[in-house]
Amino acid sequence: MQTYALYARDHFQLTRNLTVTYGLRWEFFKFPDKDNTGINRFDPNDGNVYTGGLSGVPRDTGASSGPGLFLPRVGFAYRFGENAKTVLRAGYGMSADPRPFIDFRNAYPIVNAWAMPQIVFGGAANAFIPVTTFRQGLINTSPAPDLTQGIIKLPANSGTTTYPAEQTRKYIQSWNITLEHELPWRLVGEVGYVGTRAVGQMGFININASAPGTGNAGRALSRFGLTADINEILPYQTTTYDAHTAFASIIPASPATSQVSAATIKAMFDYIMIKHSRGTKGPNLILSSAEHYTAYTAATVAIQRINDESTLGKMGFTALKYYGAGKSVDVVLEGGIGSAMPANTTYFIDTAALKFRYHPDRNFVKFGGKQMPINQDAVVQHIGFFGELTMNNPLHMVKLYDSTPGS
Repeated sequence: MQTYALYARDHFQLTRNLTVTYGLRWEFFKFPDKDNTGINRFDPNDGNVYTGGLSGVPRDTGASSGPGLFLPRVGFAYRFGENAKTVLRAGYGMSADPRPFIDFRNAYPIVNAWAMPQIVFGGAANAFIPVTTFRQGLINTSPAPDLTQGIIKLPANSGTTTYPAEQTRKYIQSWNITLEHELPWRLVGEVGYVGTRAVGQMGFININASAPGTGNAGRALSRFGLTADINEILPYQTTTYDAHTAFASIIPASPATSQVSAATIKAMFDYIMIKHSRGTKGPNLILSSAEHYTAYTAATVAIQRINDESTLGKMGFTALKYYGAGKSVDVVLEGGIGSAMPANTTYFIDTAALKFRYHPDRNFVKFGGKQMPINQDAVVQHIGFFGELTMNNPLHMVKLYDSTPGS
C-alpha cells in the first residue's frame, strides 16, 4: 500500500502586525496490489469476488481510489499595537482520512470466514443447540475456492470485507484560536480553543444486514443467496472533538521572546539549564527537533573549518554539545522519517530520573507450551517482557516549545 503527498506553503506579512501563512496539500492513496495478483474485491452488484490479473479481470478489478484530495491550510498571527504584549493566533487545516486499504487482507478467498447454520428445532432456529460436536469439528458445506479463477461466486455462508468500486474518502477538519498576553512578573497568560471534525470517518458497514425479525430472507443481498455478514469500508458519520485551554507560564527575562533562532537559542538553553539544575543534578540530555537543532548549529559558529593530519578541510561538527551552567550536555537531533518529534520543540531530559519498571510476571518469562513448526526441526518458546517507563523527579525535565517559529 502506497500513499503520495505534495505540500506547498508560503507566508507573508500583510501589515506590520499581521502575518498570514497558507498552504495546500494533495494526498493520494494508491489502490492496493499484491505480489502475484491484484486484490480480491467483492462486488455487491452481482455477488461475485473479483481477483485482479486473473481470467481477464483488470489488475485493479475495475476499482479506483480516485484522483486524491486537495486540502487547504491557513493561519495568521496578529499583534495588537507597536510594542504589543498581546498576540492573537488562529489556524484552520484539512487532512485526508488516513485509513489505508489494509482491510483487503480479510477478503475472501484469502480469508474464508464462514458460519455453520443454526439447528432448527420445533420449526424455529435455536441458537442454544450445538451445531456440531468436538469429534466432528466445524464443517464447511461450501466447496473450496478455485484460486486460479479471477471471478468466484461468494459462498452463501461466507462473509468477506470489501471496498466500493469508487472509493469515497472523506476528510478531517481542524481549527484553533489562541489569545496570548504577557503579564507582569514575567508571566504569560494564554487562552485557546481547538476543534476537530472527522467528516465521514470510514468504518465497517454491514451491507448484508437484515431488518429485525426478518432473518436471512431479509438480508440486503439475499437475492444472491448470501446469508453471512459482509463488511464494506465506507464513510459513516462525523466525530467531533472540542477543547479549551487556559494557563500561565514563565518566560525568560532575557531574551524576552518566545521565538527560537540562532541569536536567542543559547540564552534560552542557559536560562533553562540554570533554573532546572541543582548542584550536579539537572538535565543531562537535550533532544531537539530539526528546527531547533539547525538554530543551535548556526549559533555555535557561522562557519567552522577543522583541519586534520590529511590536510583536508572540514566544515561543521561530528556532534553537538551544550556547554553552560557548569555542565556539558549532548544536543541530539530527534526527527527524520517515522519520528513523532513535534516541530519547533526541544526536550531537556534527566535520564537519571527515568526508570523502566518491569512486570514481575513478564521479565523475560516463558509462557505457553513449546511448539514445533511442521516444516522446521526446531522448537519455539514464547518469552514475555513487559513494563513501564516511569519518572521519579520532574523538576529537571523541561519542554521548550516555540510558539512563534521564525520563517
